[in-house]
Amino acid sequence: MRSVIVVHPDFDACWPLAANHFHTLWRAQGEVEFLRVAAFEQRPLAHLLTDPASVTRLIALSISVTAPDLNAMKQLRELATDGACPPDLQATVQQLGMRWV
Repeated sequence: MRSVIVVHPDFDACWPLAANHFHTLWRAQGEVEFLRVAAFEQRPLAHLLTDPASVTRLIALSISVTAPDLNAMKQLRELATDGACPPDLQATVQQLGMRWV
């Protein structure tokens, strides 16, 4: 299982301890990649990750998630964000067998 947490500074500005807490919880279950992106970062989520196809669970905090991102993450089964799954992505999530939590 490959677990990744990606955090934008906008999230940290509002919730300064939350990303670290998620990291602590997941690290107790095994290895976790933890990526804080720069405020000016504009690359799509899948381009921020090395080998996005191998990610199995992901937390994306104040990071936009798109259908191309999800399609690049063929093994992703669990995705958590700081927002609900947008209606335009619900079909993609279902089709790929993912769970947006």
